[in-house]
Amino acid sequence: MHLLVVLYEYITMHGPMNVKCNKALVIQRNNLCMQVLSCGLGGEWSGKAPTCKYIDCGAPPNTDNGRYELFNRTTTYGSLVEYSCREDYWLDGTERQMCTREGKWSADTPACICKLTAKCLNLSY
Repeated sequence: MHLLVVLYEYITMHGPMNVKCNKALVIQRNNLCMQVLSCGLGGEWSGKAPTCKYIDCGAPPNTDNGRYELFNRTTTYGSLVEYSCREDYWLDGTERQMCTREGKWSADTPACICKLTAKCLNLSY
């Protein structure tokens, strides 16, 4: 079940109403973060109130020979993840990614590539 929350701020009786969603939610109409509605002289609002959609990117994909860290321990809209690799491996791809309003991480999963050392190639002498 999606959590739907809309915050209303009334400036004056006939002034604009700012409609925005709580953290981790985005307005579904027009892909906006905030929508402004005005109250007309007849008491009617200038548009229909939008709904908010809960956005969660899910756990970031794992990468072989590496790990990731969630900065705020969440996977919702605006969350940040940072990838790193084990010793003797270098990161090929985007190190820091953000959960986007589309519910996807902002880049493809990076790979950890062996630096061609004996340790990561499992060579023994």
